[in-house]
Amino acid sequence: MYKRGRARELLKSLVTGIKSRLRQEIDGEQGNVLEDVVCKHRAILARVAWKMTQKWCQWKEDGPVLLPDDTRLYYRKGRTEVVIQEFKPQIRLLRFKGSLCKRDSSIGKISPEEFDTTYSYSLALPYTVFIFKFVDGIFVDLKVAFCDRPLRKMRERPLRPYFPNIDSTLSVCMGEAFQRDQLVKDDIYQQTTCIVSYFWNSVFRDEWSTHYWDSKHHFENQGDHRLTTLDNWQATSFENPLFVIDDVNWFPHDEETFGDVIVRMLHSDSVNSQFTEEIYDEFVEEFLEEVRYGLKQAVTAAEDKISTENFESIQAELLTLISD
Repeated sequence: MYKRGRARELLKSLVTGIKSRLRQEIDGEQGNVLEDVVCKHRAILARVAWKMTQKWCQWKEDGPVLLPDDTRLYYRKGRTEVVIQEFKPQIRLLRFKGSLCKRDSSIGKISPEEFDTTYSYSLALPYTVFIFKFVDGIFVDLKVAFCDRPLRKMRERPLRPYFPNIDSTLSVCMGEAFQRDQLVKDDIYQQTTCIVSYFWNSVFRDEWSTHYWDSKHHFENQGDHRLTTLDNWQATSFENPLFVIDDVNWFPHDEETFGDVIVRMLHSDSVNSQFTEEIYDEFVEEFLEEVRYGLKQAVTAAEDKISTENFESIQAELLTLISD
């Protein structure tokens, strides 16, 4: 009876020892494996991030970026820089071809002389937002939108500009007359100044004129005769220059917010996209593979120790009891 009781005690001790040792071994091995892998990849990621930030925040010969007046936002990601300028409500002298201002619609008929004649109008404008994109220090795209109040958050939706020469994404057609060779690389101040001056002094034509005709029809349908023609718009501007932000129901852009516009500008940078893919391939895949391998090794080591060390002393005593 004594031997049987002793055997039960030894078996109970064996099970308890196995459970305790298994828990300790696995916990210890897993903790070391995860800590080692995380520390290794944290160091690698820190080096890569430091290297990339040097490209994002360069201090050039003339110092950091000098921003133009009325700038509300400057953001750089990799090779791409985005600048937002917001101009307060104002009356501006703008020039239009007769093909726009002397026709009731895009299919209206007028004489050839009127069609090609340039007419000037002094028009009250709401807040006008210019969004510039630069890649490698050179201008590549300009978007223009209206806003009936100062920008408070990037989730606000742009209003369609009552201008022609702007496509469905709000991008401006700069035209062949725009002299890109006059832009100074890496000089954001000089480039934005030239672009804005060119835009205000250009002659608006009946090209890429969807925004213009849509806005015109929008106000006609609402019965707001103040903006159905450029003549009415000018006359109302002289009476009350701020009517454009008081009670005008501008035509909203129906696809995206200001934040969406900026994100799309940045996402089109192939170098940034390539960097994101490299980060994923190099760190995520390698990290997970090392974790899987490390855990497998830890479990194997724990099993080996349990099978060899925990059993030896108890096995010897059990053999002695059996032989007796």
